[in-house]
Amino acid sequence: MPRASHLRDAMGEGYATRAGRERGTLRAVLSDGLVAFTGDPRATMRWTVDRFCNDVFLRYPAKLVGWPPRIPFANLSSLSMPTSTVNTLLRLWEKGILRWEAPTSDELAAAKEDAKNAAPSPLIPDRTVRCGRNDIGKRRKRPTVDSVRFPPRYTRDGPKSLRRTEDESEDEIEDEVSVRASGRAGQCSSASLDSMSRYDNDEIEDADSVWGTSSRRRPLSGMLEEDPIDYFTD
Repeated sequence: MPRASHLRDAMGEGYATRAGRERGTLRAVLSDGLVAFTGDPRATMRWTVDRFCNDVFLRYPAKLVGWPPRIPFANLSSLSMPTSTVNTLLRLWEKGILRWEAPTSDELAAAKEDAKNAAPSPLIPDRTVRCGRNDIGKRRKRPTVDSVRFPPRYTRDGPKSLRRTEDESEDEIEDEVSVRASGRAGQCSSASLDSMSRYDNDEIEDADSVWGTSSRRRPLSGMLEEDPIDYFTD
């Protein structure tokens, strides 16, 4: 397993800042250590709780031990992971304190119940929910002086969706739509069957008696009608 100091010197070029180099080094040593532990060359360290639980903890399985409880488990590019914290994790990796191990059966069961149980640290930042602009559907000031040629846009006063939709709510909406669609399909099929059952083969002897002689199909554009002469004589 490559030492962090050697890898830090080898990765000195290619980074615009020292902080970026330190973060890249920590990502590399943890991913390389995971490859060595699992034997999978495609193994990669994940930095969100859900992806770490599914792609690392439960998949291989592998857990990351030795993470200080005072350091939150978060993306290295976030504000909660300064350069001093990254250097602390690198020193722990060099000393062998921060390492990969196999989780127990109880730990795997707990991770299946809640992904937070698989996180290396009990400190997990809250998820940031992006709800878009606060003035969605409202009029905005336009940089123009001629309101006649460039009138303001009409007010969006129609129905609006929630700023945040949970997965359970989406499932309920999809179920309701599918039930309504199946109900409409059943009504259409039953109506078509009822209309077809009005006429029986014994009651209809000739189509003209039901539809009339004037209901014959008209030829399409560019097509000639059938020749009434069945044959020609010399």
